[in-house]
Amino acid sequence: MKAMKILALATLVVSVATVSAQNIAAAMFHQTEKVFWVVSGDGAKFAKFDLGTKSWSAVDVAKSFAPGMPFDAIGGLMYHPNENNYWVLSKDGSQFAKFDLATKSWSKVFKSAQFAPKCPFTNLSSFAFNGNENIFYVFSKDGSQFAKFTLATKSWSEIFAIKDFAPGNPIAAAGAVMYHPTEDNYWLFSADGSQFAKYSIPGKAWTKVFKAKDFAPKFPL
Repeated sequence: MKAMKILALATLVVSVATVSAQNIAAAMFHQTEKVFWVVSGDGAKFAKFDLGTKSWSAVDVAKSFAPGMPFDAIGGLMYHPNENNYWVLSKDGSQFAKFDLATKSWSKVFKSAQFAPKCPFTNLSSFAFNGNENIFYVFSKDGSQFAKFTLATKSWSEIFAIKDFAPGNPIAAAGAVMYHPTEDNYWLFSADGSQFAKYSIPGKAWTKVFKAKDFAPKFPL
């Protein structure tokens, strides 16, 4: 009987650990396909959520992101509609590569410091592209700072503290960041990937803070 109780307790501990592991390391939205890509907290797995069918794909390993994937784990994701490609950040934030959706091929692997000339950060926690404003956002590895790169002027903004991302920002340090062009809002995830909030650009307001597992029903990661 004692052995059975210990076994039951061990099962409960494993179950709790599994639930607490439902964190998000990266997320992006493909507006043409209307599909979200979401990466597990350790960067090792991903799944896609289809807005049309309101369903998740099967969970797959990061190495299967696309043929020739250069990284074993993913630290950040971004869809660039102007170039029709995905930008994938390594889990340690030191390098990234682009996957061209038309040619089904990868670019070379770039250092994060090569994101654009005079990039203020050598390692990144995430990046995002606002296609409406043609502005890139890059975030320091610890998620405490960010800077903006404007395509029209080919220039960087000053470095901002994450609290200044937008008034009332409820996220103390940023992990994954995603721009949603259909809703015209930013999704800002905490550095540990356990929670996120959305900031409406037209409404100039934050939503409540959600748990990562509430990203969509039946969250699989």
